[in-house]
Amino acid sequence: MGTSIYMAPEIHNAMDFPCRAQATDIFSLGVLFFVLAFGVPPFHTAEMSDGYFCFLKSRPDSLDFFKYHPNTRLLYRDNKIPTSFMKLLLAMLRAEPSQRVQSVEQLLTCEFFSGLDYQQEMTSGPQYIA
Repeated sequence: MGTSIYMAPEIHNAMDFPCRAQATDIFSLGVLFFVLAFGVPPFHTAEMSDGYFCFLKSRPDSLDFFKYHPNTRLLYRDNKIPTSFMKLLLAMLRAEPSQRVQSVEQLLTCEFFSGLDYQQEMTSGPQYIA
């Protein structure tokens, strides 16, 4: 099953089975994006090691999640987090699977990826730093 902080809420609750694989994977990818951007999981605190319990307590449903999260609030205050990135994370981390981004194709239509030419990136090959 994997590490609990990356698991979608429907897996923890054993609800919505069979789980829609892409929706649960999108949630896990959202957690990974958060960790890569901010260095900590979105639903983990020093006092509570159970990521799922922290998720239930902090349900990310608005930009206020970033305003009050202990690891993002200063970046939020200083306008260091692009709004499009925060909206992307919120769309990926919705508690209700039907409200979450449903596929990679839908993910790539989010504003954060608007400047990405996905087809060109897939055919151009790797870019190397000389």
